[in-house]
Amino acid sequence: MTIATFHDLKDASVIITGGGSGIGAKLSAGFAEQGAKVAIIDRIDASGLAAEIGAATAHIPIALQCDVTDTAAFQKAIHDAAAVHGGLDVLVNNAANDMRMDAMTLAIDDWDAMQDINLKPYFFGCQAAAKVMGEKGAIINFSSTSYMIGGAGMAPYVAANAGI
Repeated sequence: MTIATFHDLKDASVIITGGGSGIGAKLSAGFAEQGAKVAIIDRIDASGLAAEIGAATAHIPIALQCDVTDTAAFQKAIHDAAAVHGGLDVLVNNAANDMRMDAMTLAIDDWDAMQDINLKPYFFGCQAAAKVMGEKGAIINFSSTSYMIGGAGMAPYVAANAGI
């Protein structure tokens, strides 16, 4: 199988949040395959994955265990990864919780928890990255498209109350 090569990623410093599992793990491996210096920031210990990626690519990512909902710790992890890699070229905000909830019964605490993982780290991650990133840096923010396919949300309640 032929894999596309992106020469501009060779030696690029890349941070991937949620890079220890799922889509993030595939991103971590993909960037390492391109020769990037990868930092995995995840709430789980991703050192085993980093070793596996290193064995497969000869580019061993650094694994920083950090809960991105702890803003101070998350921003420190970004700074630490940039310091180890000599700067930062790419931040991939991938960490998220895709928990689906009924809009009419959603509790305030659940709303706050979703904002704490799905929104706040993206903004404050960008803020920290911008302080250490060069002019040609890139920030990639992953998001869900679940709103496009519908769900429990508010629609059933609006329809019921509108007589639709």
